[in-house]
Amino acid sequence: MYPPQDVAPTEWRVVLNGEGQYAIWPAARELPAGWWPEGVRGARDRCLARVQEVWTDQRPVSLRRRVAEGVSAAGADVVTAVGRQARREPGAEAVRGEGFALTFGGLHAASNRWARYLRSLGVGRGAVVGVLLGRGAGLHAVTLGVWKAGRGACRWSRRRRRFR
Repeated sequence: MYPPQDVAPTEWRVVLNGEGQYAIWPAARELPAGWWPEGVRGARDRCLARVQEVWTDQRPVSLRRRVAEGVSAAGADVVTAVGRQARREPGAEAVRGEGFALTFGGLHAASNRWARYLRSLGVGRGAVVGVLLGRGAGLHAVTLGVWKAGRGACRWSRRRRRFR
């Protein structure tokens, strides 16, 4: 057991980094690299209230910029490449991992289902989607589906009777 200690109330300060993210930090501790004081100090509740007041969009600045420009170029390239390959060789293996393998056709179809579902929930360009999955085929399909939902790439083609 540790001996009891007298703990004085800690003074906090609001800190900010280059990505526009806020946090509270014990005033007596040295700031980590890349963070600087925002100006407010005091009780924890006061500092948390300040963070809540000024940090309305909790995404990093770089992500906000990419979202404002649309789907990232890398995401758009992957969506396009998977769709093209799924049309060319749907049975070809797209992803292999420990205990799973997924064809381009399967990946394309599963990601379209996820994109449709996400869009039905109102997910679109600029939305932030959290994904909590272990490694596996589902993670790849969901990630691709999120990119498709964000760019509106999942639409029904009556002529072909399949999703693009």
